[in-house]
Amino acid sequence: MAISDLIKVVPPPKLPLEIGTPEQWEAIQNDLKTRLPSDFCDYGMTYGSGYFDNPIVGQIRTNSPFGSKYRSQVDYYSIVVQEFKDEEGDEYIPYSVFPNSPGLLIWATDVHGNEFHWLTEGLPDDWPIIIRGRGDEWERYNGPMTSFLAKLFTRAFKTEVWPEAFYDTPTRIDFVQRI
Repeated sequence: MAISDLIKVVPPPKLPLEIGTPEQWEAIQNDLKTRLPSDFCDYGMTYGSGYFDNPIVGQIRTNSPFGSKYRSQVDYYSIVVQEFKDEEGDEYIPYSVFPNSPGLLIWATDVHGNEFHWLTEGLPDDWPIIIRGRGDEWERYNGPMTSFLAKLFTRAFKTEVWPEAFYDTPTRIDFVQRI
């Protein structure tokens, strides 16, 4: 189970903020008109709203599906990414943007301006992760979001968008609650 990978690396809060119910999970997916990866629900129920904090990388702000700002974050980033794509073309953003399918659907950002998306192709539990670096680098990873974060935080693989110091200097990562 993917959520257990992340829990081993970064303990969740004892009383997470903005967790949901199975009924709310269904309502969120109905509102978006798409199914979402099941580990995203597990993440929202386990961690709630907040961000991961690392002294070198800074904050990795994950969108909780049950957070009060979730839908507005999805809508905002979909509009922004689509506007960049419209202005700069397919060379700049080589993917369609949600709600198009397949399309980029944001699930996290970091303080460096990097974005973490799913590419909504195929079954939701199989959606690849697409990282868009601030310098417009693109990276693709396969696997669940929570396993991806666990592997990234334990340096099991490297992303080019984060500073080299993150990989050279092991540091603790905490989850900080915030609405």
